[in-house]
Amino acid sequence: MGDLPTDTWAVIGTAAAGLVTGVLWLRTKMSRDSTAIANDRAEVDMISRLQEENKELRSSLAEVSGERNRLYKDVGEMAGSIRALEASQKLMEEHVSQLKEQIASLRDALERSNEQRPN
Repeated sequence: MGDLPTDTWAVIGTAAAGLVTGVLWLRTKMSRDSTAIANDRAEVDMISRLQEENKELRSSLAEVSGERNRLYKDVGEMAGSIRALEASQKLMEEHVSQLKEQIASLRDALERSNEQRPN
């Protein structure tokens, strides 16, 4: 009977040590798991934020591209208008030149007719 209490305390001590070790291992495991879970959530949140930012940037890019294309179109139309105005100005200059020639011709004719008139 003398062995029984020591064996009982040895079993209780071993069980207690095993229980403490198990609790410490479980706590460490849960801590690692919660850290991994928090890390996964942070990554998911970060991916979500980046996707939203990507959407916003794509939308902004579409607006900027649309505006740029509109400006290119406007510049093209203005260049066409300038060419048309230049052609019109050139045509008007030719008309003015022709009219000047006609005026000069008429003056010469008038002067000749005045010289031929008897006084």
